[in-house]
Order: sequence, then C-alpha cells, then structure tokens
Amino acid sequence: MKIKKVWAICFSTIVVAGLTVTAIQYYATAESVKPLSKSEINSNQSVLLSQIGNNEITLANQTIYKKAESEKDGITYQIDSEIMPQKNSSTILEKWNTYQDNDKNVYRLSKEIGFREYSSYEYDNNLLTPKTQSSASLDKNDITDQKIKDLLKETIPVESLIPDIDQYQIKSVDQSDFLSVTLNKGISKDLKDQIFVDIGSNGQIGHIGTYKTNLTEITDSQKSKFQQAFDQYLKSYKEKYDYYTCGEITYKRISDKIIANYPVIYHTKAESGEDLALGDLVSFAIDV
Repeated sequence: MKIKKVWAICFSTIVVAGLTVTAIQYYATAESVKPLSKSEINSNQSVLLSQIGNNEITLANQTIYKKAESEKDGITYQIDSEIMPQKNSSTILEKWNTYQDNDKNVYRLSKEIGFREYSSYEYDNNLLTPKTQSSASLDKNDITDQKIKDLLKETIPVESLIPDIDQYQIKSVDQSDFLSVTLNKGISKDLKDQIFVDIGSNGQIGHIGTYKTNLTEITDSQKSKFQQAFDQYLKSYKEKYDYYTCGEITYKRISDKIIANYPVIYHTKAESGEDLALGDLVSFAIDV
C-alpha cells in the first residue's frame, strides 16, 4: 500500500495575535544548462503568477488545464475567538488552483507563491511501486544535487515552475516506502524554502511538494512576539508534563499574516515508569 504525503496539510493549534486557531493542519540525465539569472528567475515567476487562475497555462512546451474547483483546493485556518471574545471569528485561507496535463498528472499552483505540488497519475492511483531494496533502480547513495535536479527537469517544466532550482541543495535522503529527498534553499538565518521529492522503484518521480516561506526576512521583534505567545501557550502544559522539547521553528506568510510553526514534544512518565511523549505542531500568527 502506498503511503501518500500531503505536504501542506497537518493538524495543529494556531494562535493568531492571541486568538486560538484550529487548522486541519525515469530516471534520465538532463542536459546541463546555465543557471538562470536573478532577473530571469523573477521574470519566469511573474509570468507563472500572472497565469494562475486561467483555464489553460502554457509551461515551456506543454499546456496544463484547470480542473473544477473543490474544497480540497487550499487550507482554511479557522480562528476560534476564545481568548479575545470581543473579536469576530475569521479565517486565514491558503488557496491554490488544481491543473492537469494531457497525461493526467496533477499540478497545484498558488497565486501567492506559484508552484506548490505535483503528483503523477501513477502516484495518485497507486501504480507507482514504492521503493524497496530488492527492486531498487536508484539507490540512496546515487542521489546528488545535480542528479535530483536533472530528474526534476525531466519530470516538470522546472524553468517555469521552480526557476530558482539551482539555489537548492540536498538536505536529506530517506529510503523507506519511497526514496524521499528534501532540498533546502537558504534565505536567511531563520528562513528557508524546501522541496520534497518522492521517487519510486522505477526511478520516476511520483510526487513533488514545496514549502515556500513567501518571506525575505523575519525580524527580532516579530520573533519576540511569537516567543511570547508560545511561552503563554506552554503554561498550562508545564503542569501536565515533566518537560518539553521543541524542534526547528519555521515561518510562512499567508496573505497579510505571518505564521510561525513550533514542533513540540511533551515528555512525562507513566505510573509504570515508562517514558511517554506526545507530539504536536503549535502555530502562531501575527499581522505583517
């Protein structure tokens, strides 16, 4: 059975400026080309963004076609005004449009950030065999920055969808159900964009997901506001658990809000003495 990743959706608790939010949180070698200049990257991104929402979009030498809109075309962050009841409930909507090419591969594009996700027809229909040691045509140790970028260029129109691809480097490679590769693009000390790639046993890419911060910086003042909200949130949990650990904090802009995501693990001991751990993704948002 294929284990499918949904990069944008998770379950989390979000606090927005003091408000609690509940969110449904072939293998081939491409010809090497000269990296795009900054102006070319910006131009390609602008062209893509200007077309999103149209019934048809031309990407390099192929055309993709818009599918009928559905409730799955985005994530809605529902604000629950428990802490500040004088304010009306509202939502933060991260929306995208879904497109399909002639081979029934799916593309998800956002007017704010551009390319969000790609899923091949085989991947979506459980036809792409997960990677196994016995059927491996591409091994974890085979993956290099250039090789994964060449493979991406063989799969999607990279210059249109990820024009800054040459600014990404491999962060990790995991060999489990699929050969999963994470690439990072550093923006600042606190910010990074990411690409997630799943490769099947035949060496074909089945899924590409992106995480784009849509930010160029996060200020000390903004980080301080987030930390204050996080510390306030933790007060009730400190009474229930012995201690907590927090992973890497990530930031993202959606419309006029900046969201900070805190991956937290709460630790305690059961009566039997067994160590117990509860994981959660806690997020906070402030106005830009």
